[in-house]
Amino acid sequence: MDNQEKIYNYLKSFMEEKGYPQTSKQMANDLNIPEHEVEEAIDKLQESGRIKITTVPKKVTIEFCD
Repeated sequence: MDNQEKIYNYLKSFMEEKGYPQTSKQMANDLNIPEHEVEEAIDKLQESGRIKITTVPKKVTIEFCD
């Protein structure tokens, strides 16, 4: 499984459990992946339409599109 898929699955299960997205720093720590790779994978997930990130002051939401 590539990093993009690991991050997608991690984000999805974390949000189902907690109701909010995890930080990229915490995802990197939990998955033993460099933080810049987490951020790149999240960008690619957005570009491919698999997730949609909405940012408002002090709140970030992620919608899963598949």
